[in-house]
Amino acid sequence: MQVDGTGLKQVTTTQNVDEDRPSWSPNGKELAYGRNDDADPASGWDVYAIGVPSSQTAIVPTPTADPTPLTQQQFATTATASSEFTSYYGPAQATGAPYEERYGAAQICGDTTAWSPSTGGLDPEWLEAQFTLPVFATGVTVYEPYNSGFVYQVDLIDTDGNYHTVWTGTDSTSCPGKFALTFDRTDYKVRGVKIYTKGADFEEIDAVMLTGGAA
Repeated sequence: MQVDGTGLKQVTTTQNVDEDRPSWSPNGKELAYGRNDDADPASGWDVYAIGVPSSQTAIVPTPTADPTPLTQQQFATTATASSEFTSYYGPAQATGAPYEERYGAAQICGDTTAWSPSTGGLDPEWLEAQFTLPVFATGVTVYEPYNSGFVYQVDLIDTDGNYHTVWTGTDSTSCPGKFALTFDRTDYKVRGVKIYTKGADFEEIDAVMLTGGAA
C-alpha cells in the first residue's frame, strides 16, 4: 500500500496455509515471509520469497554450515523481438511459465502459443527477455516447443544496459526441448537476456528462464 494507507493490494492468495512476518528486500522488489502448510503440520515453517508485482514465488533454502548464495529461477516478465509472425506469435508469448507448467502436461513437438518470427528461413532473428529481479546469473534456459535447434548466440544484459556474450555455437536441442546454458556466476547483475536465432523453419520460443542469486 501507499504510505497514506491507500492502494492496498494482496500479493499472496495461498489457500490453507499460515503466512506471517513479511519483510521487504532492500531493493523493494521481493517480499520474504514465513509460511506453514496447515495440511502438513509436520513440515513446519519455511521461508518464501515472492516477486512484486510478478507474483513469482520461490522457497528460500535453509542455511547450512557452509551456506551458498540464494539461487532463484524466474521466467521473463516482458519481451521484445526483431519481428513476429502475427500478434498471436508476438514476443509476449515468450513470457511467463512454459506450456508444461501452465497446463500441467508434457508437450508434443508442434506449434503452440509462443513467439515466432516473421520469416521461416535462415534469416537471423532475436528475442530479448527482461526479468523482474536482477541477479548474478549462472544459467539461462530457452524453451523450444517447435523446430528446435535454432539458437546460435546468447547475450546477458546487465543493469547498466551493457550486453555480454556468454555463448555462441550450435544448438542441438531436440523437439520439444530446453536449451539449457550454464556458466560461471557473473560479477555483474543481469536484468535481461538476448537470444539470437536462425532456423530452417519457423522457430518458436515458449519461455525463457534466468537462474542466479540476488546476493
